[in-house]
This record gives sequence, C-alpha cells and structure tokens, in this order.
Amino acid sequence: MIPFLCATLFCAVCLVVLRLWYLARVAWVPVLCYHHVADPPGEETGGLYVTPQQFNDQLAHLRKNGFSPVTLDQVYDHVTGGVVLPHKPVAVTFDDGYLDNWTYAFPLLRHFEIPATFFIITSRVGEGAPRHTLDDVNEGTLSREALDRGWREAEERGEAWLNWRELSRMRAVGTVSLASHSHTHIDFREAGRGTALDELRTSRGMLQERSGGECLDLAWPYGYHCRGAEKAARLAGYRSAYRISTRLFGARGNRPGANPLALRRLAVTPALDFEKALEFYCRPALRTRLRALGDFIAYHVRKRAGRA
Repeated sequence: MIPFLCATLFCAVCLVVLRLWYLARVAWVPVLCYHHVADPPGEETGGLYVTPQQFNDQLAHLRKNGFSPVTLDQVYDHVTGGVVLPHKPVAVTFDDGYLDNWTYAFPLLRHFEIPATFFIITSRVGEGAPRHTLDDVNEGTLSREALDRGWREAEERGEAWLNWRELSRMRAVGTVSLASHSHTHIDFREAGRGTALDELRTSRGMLQERSGGECLDLAWPYGYHCRGAEKAARLAGYRSAYRISTRLFGARGNRPGANPLALRRLAVTPALDFEKALEFYCRPALRTRLRALGDFIAYHVRKRAGRA
C-alpha cells in the first residue's frame, strides 16, 4: 500500500511540476482594459481614470520597448488556432464607451498607430455631431483649456458618452474595432436565458447596423458571467468574450486552448505598475518571469511602506 501511495504522490508532483513549467514557458497575451482616459473630475483620486499624459506615456512605452500591438482578431486566432503572434504582443481595449475615449484616447491611439477595441454599452450611445478632440488642440483651432472645459461640462450634464457619429468615425480609421459590452450593462449571472439573448442580440445588432462592420467580440459587464451566459453568447453570434481583473494574476492565461468565451484582461488603473505588469506577462522564461514577479511585489511593498 505504501509503495502505491508513494508512486501516486510522485506522479502527482511530476504532473504539477510539468504544468508549472508549461505555464512558465508559454507567453500570456496581455489584453489591457481601460475605462476613462481623462483627468479625474471633482475629488476623484484615480480609480478607473488614467490621465491623458499617463496614457500617452504608456503608448510611448509600448512603441519604444519593442511591444507588438495586436487586434482581438489576432488574439482569437492565437487562442483557437495556435497562430503565432509577433514578439511581445499586447492588445488594447476600452470598456463602456465614455466621451473621453473620443476626446483624449482616440487621437493618441492614432498618433502612435496602435489598434484598439472599444466595448460599447449600446443603450448609452447618444446622437449628435462629433465633438472636439485633442486633434483640434494640436491643429491650433481650440485651446486645451477649452477642450477640458467642454469635456467637464458634458460630464456634468450627463452627456459624457460616445455618440454614433463618433463611433462611425473611429471605426472608419481602420485601426479601431467596436464590440459589445451588452445593451444595458446587466449582470449575466442573474439574467435568464431570454433576457441574456435579448441583451446580446440587441447590442450586436445595433453596433453592426449603426456603425458598419461585424461585431464578434463581447466584454462581460462587471467581468461576470456563467455557463448559461456563454451559451447565450454563442447563440447570439459572438466568437469570444472577455473577463476583467485588477489583480496581476487575474489576467493570465490567454494562450492556445483557452476558452474563447472566458478570455482575460488586465484593468489599467493608476495603481497598476504598467511597465512591470507587461514585463511579467511578456517574458515567458521561468527565471525572468519570477524576476519580474519579484520586482512587481517589491514595488508594491515599497509603495505601501511609503504610505505608512
């Protein structure tokens, strides 16, 4: 009996070691998730807000340090078909569909020639003419103070959402894709099958009809979903869907063989050490990944010690 237990334990340990070795060697494709790109209004101290300057610096970091911005089409082909991605791949996405994505983020994405996907809550998209952006400031037709004031006033009026003409212009550039974040931002764990299907079909149909092009990707509201929601997504015509996490390990696992309806993204917030997080995900060798993890932990230890 004892030899059998020892052999079983040895096999279990070997399987764990092989699994850890595999996870250490295989690169996880980081899919970044932004919400707001704007200076936090009022007394906000950050949260889901990344300032335009921080966003500019992050995009510059990608370009200067050999990262390869990829689309969600490429991520899907990699996960489902094993298609090899370029060196140090990274995908950029946005959730909800805030006006500041048009005002500040979109011009910077174009400047750095970085593709991005915008997950839109379709019930909140407005009507009207395209509003001012950083491009107007760069062209000298509007002051930065006037641009910032206009954005703040739109926030105060409750009009800080993208409109259909802005979405169409973004998509027309060719480096922007639009995807669903549901129609009304419901929690799919609590929705019945009929409600889930209606939410997903309505959102997908509106995006395809109003802005042109196909909508194949979905971001789960709040990052939550269940098996029933995955079935509803398949029936509604989606090929992939994404969770979200604010934890470093929470966004691991986007590799060949992963469930395409439960892919992962890392939320970009002021609390995230952007450079160290990317190093952790894009360096598959065990030694360098452990070093990156150690650097990341040490950074947060020093940060907490500084607050004490």
